[in-house]
Amino acid sequence: MMHILKRYIHSLQLKDSQGDVILNDSVDYQKFLHFLDVFCAAKNKTVLYRGTNRLSVYNVEVFNTKEFSRKMFMVGCKGHYYEPHKTALFCIDDCSEDLFGFIFDKINEIIHSLHSQREEIKSFFERNDNINDYFSNNSNRLHFISSIKVLGNNLQHEMKDYYLSLMHVMGKKVSPNSYMISTSKQLHTAQCFQNGGVVIVTWIHSSRRKDTIIKFVDVNRTEEHVRELGLPFYKKSPYYGQQEICIKGGIVPHFIIGYAYKHSFIVNPYLLSQISDEYNVDEIIKNGIDIDQKDFNIVLDDTQYKGGFITIDGFYFDF
Repeated sequence: MMHILKRYIHSLQLKDSQGDVILNDSVDYQKFLHFLDVFCAAKNKTVLYRGTNRLSVYNVEVFNTKEFSRKMFMVGCKGHYYEPHKTALFCIDDCSEDLFGFIFDKINEIIHSLHSQREEIKSFFERNDNINDYFSNNSNRLHFISSIKVLGNNLQHEMKDYYLSLMHVMGKKVSPNSYMISTSKQLHTAQCFQNGGVVIVTWIHSSRRKDTIIKFVDVNRTEEHVRELGLPFYKKSPYYGQQEICIKGGIVPHFIIGYAYKHSFIVNPYLLSQISDEYNVDEIIKNGIDIDQKDFNIVLDDTQYKGGFITIDGFYFDF
């Protein structure tokens, strides 16, 4: 059976980042298809899709393929936290008591306003009565904060991402300043959120799962730590059927194969350039696409993003 990504791309017209059609008999076309064959067959990665029409942050219309691609394939796609009109409540590396107090208060607020929440949110708390009972009781606030305060830095970040990703999935009203970004393993889910915008095709190498994503279909590792602390845990997100995967910070361009807009698929030019030379697909899957980012700050300044993030040994920092 053909991989869903190959079937999807074959249904679209391949274009380069200038908006020109990549002809079927061209070298670029044949090399890209060969890359796609090897990429899709590889077992050490997860293909993800993000559908979005929130594109005004790029300061260019999406149909202006040349300029839109210049920005997409240089700065990628970032969480709401990096948008200028959002007030940053907490930076991406924050693990302060104030942060965990905010998490408790916000979930408590959601529980006490369930009458106005979506049915999926109501159903989530009905299925997870331990979450409901714990966070609805104000006397547990100190226990929540103090239990996490004594942990090492790694576990504090893990607890933060565990609960913030839950809030992110519940929606912008719950987590309007989220540094998470939503993707899905399901193409159909991404297309439902496209709404005249784009579907970005990205991937995660298996070695980067621990530090990069919160995967709702596999939270057992974090859940064990949560249980040990006597804190409330959950097994499935409110929108489990969407197979949502939250990526911290955003999607970096090194892991973007391309994006679909209307009936076209625009290929990352740096990928095309790399596969025109000698290359190793496994290296690309593991380390991403080689991108010369000497003009990164220039391009970033030409968008509405107010900054970005870097990762060092699995920890995230704003810049």
